[in-house]
Amino acid sequence: MKLLLQMILLIVAVSFSNEKTWQQDAFGYRLRWNSDWKKSGEKQAEATILARRFDESNPGRLLGEFVGVHLTGTMETESNGMLKSPEMNPGIMELLDSATLRTKSGTKFTCVALQVNVSMEPFEAPTVFYSIYLPGKNQGCVSFKLRCSKKDFKTLKNDLIPVILGIEST
Repeated sequence: MKLLLQMILLIVAVSFSNEKTWQQDAFGYRLRWNSDWKKSGEKQAEATILARRFDESNPGRLLGEFVGVHLTGTMETESNGMLKSPEMNPGIMELLDSATLRTKSGTKFTCVALQVNVSMEPFEAPTVFYSIYLPGKNQGCVSFKLRCSKKDFKTLKNDLIPVILGIEST
């Protein structure tokens, strides 16, 4: 099963390489986006909204945001905290998926997908947080998070696979 997933991810990554892309350096990593994602730079507290994806058929409707933040804990500590969140908030949070993978350049990272059963503007309930944890440059770790409604999660996650696997250190 894991081999099949890796083969699918590779096929998606190769097909992504033929699309029009743009790149962005953030928190010590380079991300390559397809043209469906629009660059942002808006600061929210300690995080930065790096990119947004809008509905092509309804351009005013935000499908998802991709946020980056530097965290003080290690990659393992931060991802384990996210994994334990549903236990601490039963009925409000639900673990959808988790995995430890490597980018094409070999950097190990952890993904955690959580469903939050409340509305978080501008997304409809339930909201999904798809968090990627990578090692920080000096200490701590970097977290990139997709935030979207559950109904858009599968499409956006598939859209982000090549971006995530293509992350490189700067």
